[in-house]
Amino acid sequence: MFCWAAKPPPSKTLFSPFFGPYLSWSFYVYTIEGRAGRSSQVQDERSLLERARQYDPQALEEIYDRYFDRLYRYAYRYLGEARAAEDLAAEVFLKLLEAIKNSRAPHTHLQAWLYRVAHNLLMDQFRRQKVEPPFPLELEEERLPGLSDPSIVV
Repeated sequence: MFCWAAKPPPSKTLFSPFFGPYLSWSFYVYTIEGRAGRSSQVQDERSLLERARQYDPQALEEIYDRYFDRLYRYAYRYLGEARAAEDLAAEVFLKLLEAIKNSRAPHTHLQAWLYRVAHNLLMDQFRRQKVEPPFPLELEEERLPGLSDPSIVV
């Protein structure tokens, strides 16, 4: 969480060799939670992953509820189709279950792992798709009946 302060907190001091020890504090930003907030979030994620490795249904449900909408929106932004985005997001969770089964599940940074899997699945899907040009590359004689002789065109 960020907070705008008129003056810096006592523990924070800004120093610049050009402006001296005191800058304009009107836009000084500092975090209230600091490292303690981030470390508790990492601990929560680690305990959630530990429970998921033991196939705890509540842990798996919590992971699904927490990340499905985010992954769906990420996939929809690239695919533009709701069903394809749902399928891709569901496939990400299948990959997570496979990784847990094969003892390859992440120990930390679950969100980053899920997004990386989603990205890789998206790139695989783009590679499999054939990109067709929006118009035919060859002239069709039926459309231009009088231009079958190249010397006339040139």
